[in-house]
Amino acid sequence: MRGQYCVTAGSLVKIDGYHGLVIFDEHNPLRFNQDQLSDYLDVAWEWAELAHQEDPQARYYLVLWNCLARAGASVAHGHLQMALTRDVHYPKIESWRRAAEVYRDTYEQDYFDDLFEIHADLAWGLFKMECG
Repeated sequence: MRGQYCVTAGSLVKIDGYHGLVIFDEHNPLRFNQDQLSDYLDVAWEWAELAHQEDPQARYYLVLWNCLARAGASVAHGHLQMALTRDVHYPKIESWRRAAEVYRDTYEQDYFDDLFEIHADLAWGLFKMECG
């Protein structure tokens, strides 16, 4: 599949039956704008929808942003990795899901909403400190 700023490819080292890549046209993985980011994520989602159409039981989606030295490539470049699996979320995602359930049961609040609010408050606090 081809987006405006990227293209999909198969992964040589698969972590699951459905595992693909979104390769960015921009080589520098730290140089992107909102339009490019939207395109990357839209193309990744379209890939997942097509994979799900092929196998409706594969419904647990994971997308990762890889770049720089720890991305496993010999040359630093940006790309997304997408995977789709059956039965249950990938382990880290499942642990977050379960923790969010416990949080909701304990505090009667949504964990992810609260996490977002904390980050927004911290960012606003830092902005106010920098601006005096």
